[in-house]
Parts: sequence; C-alpha cells; structure tokens
Amino acid sequence: MSIDPIPAEYMSDHLILLVGTNPLPNYVAARLLLCPGGHIYLLATAKVMGIADRLRQLLLETGATVDILEIGAGEPGRVFQVVTEYVRRMAGSGAVGLNYTGGTKAMAVHSYRAVEQVLPEATFSYLNANNLAMVFIRAGSSATVPVANSIRVSLELLLKLHGYEYLTSGGQPIYPSDTPVGAGTARRLVGFLSPNAAQASYPLLKQRLEAWEQWLPALQSQIAALQASAAQNGAASLEGVTLPAEIDRFDAREIWDGCEHIGELAARWSTPQHPVAAEYVIRWLNGLWLENYTLEAIQQVKSQAGIAECWLGIKPMRREKQQAVDFEFDVAAMKGYQLFAFSCGTGSQKNKLKLKLFEAYQRAAQMGGEEARTALVCCALPYHRRDNKSNGPGIIQQEIQEDWDAQNRVRVFGLEHLLELPRHLEEWFINQVS
Repeated sequence: MSIDPIPAEYMSDHLILLVGTNPLPNYVAARLLLCPGGHIYLLATAKVMGIADRLRQLLLETGATVDILEIGAGEPGRVFQVVTEYVRRMAGSGAVGLNYTGGTKAMAVHSYRAVEQVLPEATFSYLNANNLAMVFIRAGSSATVPVANSIRVSLELLLKLHGYEYLTSGGQPIYPSDTPVGAGTARRLVGFLSPNAAQASYPLLKQRLEAWEQWLPALQSQIAALQASAAQNGAASLEGVTLPAEIDRFDAREIWDGCEHIGELAARWSTPQHPVAAEYVIRWLNGLWLENYTLEAIQQVKSQAGIAECWLGIKPMRREKQQAVDFEFDVAAMKGYQLFAFSCGTGSQKNKLKLKLFEAYQRAAQMGGEEARTALVCCALPYHRRDNKSNGPGIIQQEIQEDWDAQNRVRVFGLEHLLELPRHLEEWFINQVS
C-alpha cells in the first residue's frame, strides 16, 4: 500500500480541531497534520465533551500534548473569543493550523475568522469525505493531498473512539473472528445455489433457492423431534441430525463433502484452536454460512484491494456502562481509515433485506462518518422482466440510494454475484476513491 505523505509546509506545531459527534475525522487530522512534539487544541461544546475526553485520551497515547477548549453551548461570540485568545498565545511559537472538518458550521465559520484575523499565514484544512483527501488553504491558495492510504485505523480503535469495546462473557472479551468456518462447504453451497450464475437461467436459480429454503424447515423439524424425545427419554445429541443427501434431485453429498450428519461436519470443521460444536453448525446452516463465505471472499482479495483487516461477528458494548448495545456488524473491514460494513441475509424478500441494510447503513455512518461504505450480501434473485421486476439486487440498491440519499455509499450483492463474490468485492473496494 503506497503512503501519501503530507508536505511539511502544511504541518502544524499548534493544531486546532473542532469536535463534533464523530471523532474519527479529528483523530485522522491529528495524526496526519501535527508536527512531532506538537500541541493539539480540541474546541468542544458541553454537548460533545464526552467525545472530546475520549479523543484526548487516545491522542495522548500517541505522544501528543492535548488540551480541551470548552466553549459552552457554542455561541458565535464565545467561539471567536476563545479561539482568538489561544491563537494570540501561539503566535511566534511555531506553525498554526485549523482543521474544521468536525464541529458545526457556525463553529467552523467563527473559528476560521478568529484564526485568520490573528494569523493570516496560518494553514486551514478539512477532510473531504468524497475523495478521501485533505484540502489545504494557505495564503490565498489551495491544495489537495490524497490521504486514503496515509493512516490506518483499526476496527478496535474505531470502537474506542466512539466509547465502545468488545462485548464480554464471563469477564472475557468476545473478540470478532478472522477465521471463516466451513469455508469449503460454503463455496460448494454457493455452487449449488448459484451454478455459473451468469449463464444459469432464472428458473433454475429460483428452483435451487426455493429447494434450499424448503429444506431448512425440515432441519428444524428434526431438531424439534430430537428435543421432544430428549424431554421424555433423556438427553439427545444434535450431532445425529441428518444432512440431506439430495436437494432438488441434486446430489447434496457433494456439498457436505461426504458427511452425513451434523456431528461429522462439526468434526470436519474443528481445529485445535477453533473447536466447532454441533449447535454452531445448525446456526451456520440457518444463515451464518453467508457471513463466513463473505469473510473468506474479502480475505481472498484483501491484499490487492488494500484491506488492512476484516472480521466476522463484531459485537460492541458501551465501555462506561458495561452493557451490550443493540447492534452488531455481521462482517466488517478496514481500509486505511475507511470502514466497510457488511450485512448478510440469506432471505430474498426485498422489504426484509432493505431493513437489514438500513440498520447496518445507519450504524456504519455513525461509526465511520460519510467515508463509511455499507454492503448487503444476500440471496436476492436477479432481475426478471416477468417474474422479478422489482426485487433484483440492482433494483434494491437503486431504491435505497434514492430513498436515503446514499449514492455510492451502499452496494447490494445478490445471488447472481455470489459465485464470483471476491471479484465483485475487489472492484467495489478499489473504486471507492475517485
């Protein structure tokens, strides 16, 4: 991954940052624009003081000196007064910069005026979310420097910036996984559901998907029968649940690689580091297969696409309250400081799929700002002029982009994309920076 350096003339010994509801742009600006041994000033209203405190602690860990400048409710006069006072102290002691990506528009206007009045030679900057570049304004001229590859923010750091940490169980963090489970089985299942989808007929894709969806209730019936038997006759193991030898006249034993029972699959997938229980296999068959398949697809292209890390099952909790929050990312990846969040749904009903994507989109924007991207990986059937005119992946994506004003920030991958999902993901990752 190439690194885009910030020219020395745009670096600051004294850097003023405006704190808003998302601390990520502030953190990026601080790491990129501050000279070694420099001083950061976080301009914050009382409303975002908690965010400013978290940001300060994380920046202190980088070796910077950090002060918080509290401006009450952010009245224009107060903003101008505080910034003017501090900039006068800075004059003559090094380069001064103002990055106004965060905060409110009023804070940006009045802090800009204050700095410009005292030090017209100061450097002004903002982070452009559309092209992942830092825009500089200095001495009447402007310059744009790409920064997509200039800094790496880990998913764990992103969570910390927002006051989250990983959910705990028994006092131990539940870390997300970077190891796909049942990857080979998932690939064979996709081969069954989407046989060479570019050439496969719509009726065949629909037939295969319906056959799979009809088998899942049969799986639940087996489990319910076992549980009923256990209630009367003692414990019964889920390991004996039978896998289908045939689905829609297709030899399904190829999918299971010769395994006939859930317990055999669990043993096949287990490693000394990652044992797999029969209960997990049941959950995998009911939908987790798509999350694991998506994680493996990302891993196949992460080097070419510049992905630094990717994870499965991200479950955060509020650090202060030590309690779970009402969201998780099925799969997430980090590229530079850009978050890619994935929602995976094995259903094909448009309304349910749109709801899943909307929830992920909201959380991704909250965590990663306007730079964040969200994808839905699902089993939606492709467009068909008679049978599926309004439910294809392209139709779902278009409706979402129009309804949520989310142009270029969401992507829908359906049944037609699954067989070559790594290729589609690589193109999507790479094409995010214009």
